[in-house]
Amino acid sequence: MPQMGTAAASHRTSVSTRLAYVRTPTPPDFTPRDFDAVFADLARMQVGAFVMDSSALATNNRPRLSELAIQHRLPSIWGAASFKDAALMVYGANVLDVWRRTAVNVDKILKGAKPAELPVELPTTFDFVINLKIAQALGLTIPESVLQQTTEVIQ
Repeated sequence: MPQMGTAAASHRTSVSTRLAYVRTPTPPDFTPRDFDAVFADLARMQVGAFVMDSSALATNNRPRLSELAIQHRLPSIWGAASFKDAALMVYGANVLDVWRRTAVNVDKILKGAKPAELPVELPTTFDFVINLKIAQALGLTIPESVLQQTTEVIQ
């Protein structure tokens, strides 16, 4: 289940950082009930927060993951705005902007451009969402200076 490590940045700051990497098998070997054991392990290891991937397993189990995070008092950050209902924070590329840029490139290809000659583009627009409902459930107060930097605040 979770594997622990220490982040190199913690040596340069006053923040103690421990990383837990949770590698879960894919269904049918892993079921939503197995998340209970994962969160129990994270709590036992005194993990203070977690980052969730955007896998199909996470997407399909958003409500349960959010419930377990609140139950174990674990703040989370997820990488796509579509998870804003389940996470304390979301930070990631704005998916709509990425798809718009994709459509522009498809149009260029349909008009004769060679795909190999199109430049590789990195995202330029990002979402930063804070869910105050989850913050309240976790007993956290988000500083106003952080809220001012968001693209969206969930009340």
